[in-house]
Amino acid sequence: MSLATLPTKTSYPITTPSSPPPVPDNWPRCLYNEEQIAQLDQLKELVPPLLTTGDERTEEEAWCDDACLLRYLRATKWNVPAAAKRLENTLIWRREYKPHKIDPAEVEEEAKMGKQIVSGFDLQGRPLIYMIPRKEHTKTYDRQLRFVVFNLERAIRAMPPGVESLNLVIDYEGVSVRTSPPSSQAKKVLAILGDHYPERLGMGFMINPSWYLWVFFKIIGPFLDPITRSKIHFVNLKKQADFNTNTNEGESGKEVEGMGGWTNIRYYIGPDQLLKEYGGEVEYEHVHDIYWKAITA
Repeated sequence: MSLATLPTKTSYPITTPSSPPPVPDNWPRCLYNEEQIAQLDQLKELVPPLLTTGDERTEEEAWCDDACLLRYLRATKWNVPAAAKRLENTLIWRREYKPHKIDPAEVEEEAKMGKQIVSGFDLQGRPLIYMIPRKEHTKTYDRQLRFVVFNLERAIRAMPPGVESLNLVIDYEGVSVRTSPPSSQAKKVLAILGDHYPERLGMGFMINPSWYLWVFFKIIGPFLDPITRSKIHFVNLKKQADFNTNTNEGESGKEVEGMGGWTNIRYYIGPDQLLKEYGGEVEYEHVHDIYWKAITA
């Protein structure tokens, strides 16, 4: 049975999109013009010397597929040497950090309160990662970082064919200095996302942003590139019905400079995939043993 068709109240993550988007023939090359394909082919010629000579070479070759290389090209504005350098740095990082091989047992403690869950997809088939900082219960910052990367890898693994990005839904209700990560930790997360997961962020939804979030963005804002900033949207759950499309005007009338503006999250995520507390129909109650068994299967 598809997990998406489980009874209304569940502790299982939704791991099947409502309607997976069709994949065009010759994807992803069919999405680009001749000049861009030529740049892709140039980058492909630079890849073999960057790969390990060890046992993981076959794995790295598979990881450096066309879709991956195109993400690095887009992230570097189609500068082939720059894309090759960023790719090389990521390959070195992956050999050392091994993000795709993080043992679930290593990060399970971080998952027990449900502060981060991977569940559901938006209307474009992009997986959702929910982050709920007020449920923070550890101070093990290195392990917290590993847990974020673990969830990124799980979301990537859940992507339907033809989907390359994911969405973050971050619930800032009740966030305080005590429950929020230090800015140094946030910078590390942003560095990993920007350096080693380029073009993976589809949208980021900041739910019920408080004064703390505005202070937080002033601190980390300089570390966000303009494209990433434009993907961050704000959601006021009580007033989101007023926003059928994006606007730069919040309920207080102030603009959110450089960000994607205020929006209605239901404009992007169907009710059968969105948790009820954020405007959807999915009644989710976190029971760790059930969730963990499903997400690590």
